[in-house]
Amino acid sequence: MKVSVVFGSHKIEGKNKEIETAIKNLDMPHDFDFIRLAEMNVSPTLTPLYENDMFENILARMVSADVVLLVIPVYCPYPAKFVALMERLLDVSYLNSNKPLLGKKTAIVYYCSTKICDERPIKTLFQKYLMNDYRFDIPNYENYINNEINPNEKYDNDVTKYVIDILKNL
Repeated sequence: MKVSVVFGSHKIEGKNKEIETAIKNLDMPHDFDFIRLAEMNVSPTLTPLYENDMFENILARMVSADVVLLVIPVYCPYPAKFVALMERLLDVSYLNSNKPLLGKKTAIVYYCSTKICDERPIKTLFQKYLMNDYRFDIPNYENYINNEINPNEKYDNDVTKYVIDILKNL
């Protein structure tokens, strides 16, 4: 199974590095593709494209994966490169019957330095625009593989333990 792990942080070190190292140390038959937005040029919508814009590369890697894992830190509220990526994903998906991430198994982990945060707003945005469900009443989380109600209690506020458990239960 191929798993694209998208790190939304502007930094490569810190919690991202800890999570990536923990994943690499897993004894699993999965093929992990680490996409570090900190190393990528992704132009926001409505701006001239950055030189060497890497959106098409990122999209291809996410589409070719069996599972997408988004690991997003809290940066008031989301990191700028993650916002730019979401804008571009919305461009290729909104009102388009050929949605590249339609039905893709996805996990979204949203965290700050002290706890795992509520990822439902990101899941709702991702689902409504990228996974072909435009209902604005009740979100449908069936394509998400992490649906913990309060993961902080189960994982002692440790986002790395949470990510590893998600991967072990694929």
